[in-house]
Amino acid sequence: MRFDIEIYLITSTLVSAFTFIYITSTLLFSLIKKGKSSPPLEVSENVTAVIPVYKEDVKLFRKVIQSVKREKISFIVVGDGATEPYKSIVESEGGIFISIKKGGKRKAIKEGIKLVNTPYVLLLDSDTILPQGGIKRLISRLQGKVVAVSPEIKLVRGKSRLAYYSSEVVHFLRRLSYKALSIFGSVLTLNGQCILAKTEVIKPFILSKEYDEVRLFRFSTILGDDRQLTNYVYKLGFKAEIVDDVIVKTKAPDSISAFFKQLIRWYRANNFFMIKEFFDGSIFKKGAFYSFSLVYWNTLPILIIISNLTFIEIMLRHILSHPKLLDRIIEDPIHAFYFIVVRRIENFMHLFYVDPSFIYRHVDPFYFEIFMLHNVFAELSSLVSSIMLLIVFAHFRKNIRGFIMGLAAFPLMFFAEIIAMFTMWKKKWEGRQ
Repeated sequence: MRFDIEIYLITSTLVSAFTFIYITSTLLFSLIKKGKSSPPLEVSENVTAVIPVYKEDVKLFRKVIQSVKREKISFIVVGDGATEPYKSIVESEGGIFISIKKGGKRKAIKEGIKLVNTPYVLLLDSDTILPQGGIKRLISRLQGKVVAVSPEIKLVRGKSRLAYYSSEVVHFLRRLSYKALSIFGSVLTLNGQCILAKTEVIKPFILSKEYDEVRLFRFSTILGDDRQLTNYVYKLGFKAEIVDDVIVKTKAPDSISAFFKQLIRWYRANNFFMIKEFFDGSIFKKGAFYSFSLVYWNTLPILIIISNLTFIEIMLRHILSHPKLLDRIIEDPIHAFYFIVVRRIENFMHLFYVDPSFIYRHVDPFYFEIFMLHNVFAELSSLVSSIMLLIVFAHFRKNIRGFIMGLAAFPLMFFAEIIAMFTMWKKKWEGRQ
């Protein structure tokens, strides 16, 4: 069998099969509802919020502080190289403000948690607004082995509609996958914008040197502090949850370039932690669906690239060997586009002037089975992908313009993953400034 056709059939079949399995499982598992707990205690004397701040929009920051005060909990704001007007706002609302030399989110959290003596600590971003009564509902889920929880995230539009709707699509797909994972007691990562946890569990870790950066062989990263904290919880034998009946508001990126950079940060962290979890064996401790999902998310782009490059090579090689075919493609490009791009390799035999035995002459009996399997999974993956797209459309309801703009998220996610994958050589990756 020709090696190029063999590679194409294998990679494209894997893409289609994995996509079908992942989307089908995610949609089915996300429909299962988990039970809710009742609040076990009063929160005002038991929770302290730690809020790092750096060049935050002042109006938004004021709303965040007011939402925290409304929950009647103590709060500590750490100015990461910033003082006013944040200090005045915090102190006027009865909070504690400390200022440190610019050092990043991790350092700010570390300095803030040193002052926490309550049983529970809330790690909150300076652009994330709490809902009324949200802390009480979050703390009600800290029972049994669950020692850390996060709410769902609702985006507030920034300066760019395109960035907002694209972000909304990404967050919606993320919510579906997290709901599915939670059925098996697994969470890929707590939402770093808002994490409520038992102080005695996470404080020693945050104060340790291990928290300063994550290392893998000779590489290190300051990204993924929320992912690192989540993995630490599971490493101790505890669990973490996303609480879907509590929703906090956070601002979407102000531009499409800022959103793209955000995606790159996320995917760099995801790639880093997937490799790390694979080598230390922790990827297998969160269940088969977690392992499959993580591998699927991080290997899909490279499989797509290999599949499409080999397909292009096959098509060019075949077209150049059939001069009459090239003439007909020039004469009727729309018809040719349909068969070559839309229907792909399984319809080579239907192209003008192509020997119908083309595929069969190059596929031995074993790989002919893969060829047939390839066709089946291609149809199935197209079907479930269409269903997923319809669900995203339903999420936007009557906002068709928002749905159309949000579709930009898909190519952005793909290219962000590719860039993240090929920039893993950096010894210390850039974090949020």
